[in-house]
Amino acid sequence: MQSLRSKLLRKATERFLVEGFYKISMDELSSDLKMSKKTIYEIFPSKRELVRETTLLFLSTNADQFTAVLKTELNSIEKLYMFMEKLANTASAVSNNFLRDIETHMPDLWQEVDSFRSEKLKTLMREIITQGRKEKVFKEYPDDVLIDFFVTSVTSMVTPRKLLQHETSLKKMIKMTMEILIKGITTDKGLEIFKKFKESSQYE
Repeated sequence: MQSLRSKLLRKATERFLVEGFYKISMDELSSDLKMSKKTIYEIFPSKRELVRETTLLFLSTNADQFTAVLKTELNSIEKLYMFMEKLANTASAVSNNFLRDIETHMPDLWQEVDSFRSEKLKTLMREIITQGRKEKVFKEYPDDVLIDFFVTSVTSMVTPRKLLQHETSLKKMIKMTMEILIKGITTDKGLEIFKKFKESSQYE
């Protein structure tokens, strides 16, 4: 049963993130997987539970990539940049169709997503800010102010409503938001490091 569950989650994630989930029926998933609908409902009693599980699994799986950045030998500005890159690349897998469906049909799920990413962002930013203090690359604002400013800015801009309103992709919105933030919280020394690292990277 566990292998069937993994197979179902993988296929559902592939389709939901690209096509959205509202118009995809359990019958379609059953046909795609050559798995009876009865078996699917034995694993997930409802489509809502399947959508929730695929979404949270996607988040937790990709969260490990962000944590790995903190373990590198990069300076804090480079880590923040790499974090921005990974966040944007992960976001590229999420379509506006999926975001629109969450906003319209499962706003409670978006609240879970928002809570998860806020806590993750706070943890990551606290470590980056602590390192950056030693390197003198962040402006002398209180740590909690910088962290709250960063997290609030990202989470308030990167929402289904904002993305659909601005007609831009999640990846582009994340990169624009985080670049503005990096430029706003870094010292001249930090900004110079950021500019050089950005120029040496394949930045889109």
